Amino acid sequence: MPKYATFFLFTVLASVGLPLLNGFIGEFLVLSGAFQARPLYGILAATGVIWSACYLLWMYQRVFFGKIKHDINNTLPDLTLREKAALWPIAVAALVMGVAPLMWLSTIDPAVQSALAPFTQLASKVVGQ
Repeated sequence: MPKYATFFLFTVLASVGLPLLNGFIGEFLVLSGAFQARPLYGILAATGVIWSACYLLWMYQRVFFGKIKHDINNTLPDLTLREKAALWPIAVAALVMGVAPLMWLSTIDPAVQSALAPFTQLASKVVGQ
């Protein structure tokens, strides 16, 4: 198995939503918001998360452990030093985002609050009726 498969697996697991990686935080926030808005939407979104995990793991298995159909693919080189240098910061960022998400969430909070302000005002008017 090539060494770059490790980077790819790390990215797949982050996309699946493995705890302590960036995908988990994103999926948690989306699913908790969906469940709060309408439980049915949350259930549908949760099934989508499960299906995407199945697909990504199946794809990883086929790409890295599947049968090689073209002999030229046996001669492909591993990652170069420059490619590894580009992938390491991405992997570290995915880990840091999963372990300490408030570093990013606190920076986007003012923009989120201003985007939600019209909806909050509308909801307060509807509830006040």
